Amino acid sequence: MVAPNETNTPLSVQTRIHCIDSIYNLGMNTMTMRKLKKELSSEQHEELLRALKARFEKNMDRHKGLEWAKVQAKLEADTEKLRSLNEMERTGGEPDVVGHDNRTGEYVFL
Repeated sequence: MVAPNETNTPLSVQTRIHCIDSIYNLGMNTMTMRKLKKELSSEQHEELLRALKARFEKNMDRHKGLEWAKVQAKLEADTEKLRSLNEMERTGGEPDVVGHDNRTGEYVFL
């Protein structure tokens, strides 16, 4: 690959990777933002919460001492997090609560 400059010197591999990453990320960010801007339908919302609750109850050893009602309340207060979890679920990630950050009050999903 040759740099589009006056000296016609080749771009370094790192510069080429950076350029490709920038172009890719620009396209992906635009596409991702369009997808994420969409609100979950009530059906998607309920389906996601059912799946998360079932996984939470099935794997209680992952989150001892945590209560689903508190996790659900926190999720329902933040639609962006709900959309992120929905994307994880949609792509087979099977997110589950694995902890709670006492400092921030946030629940940790993997």
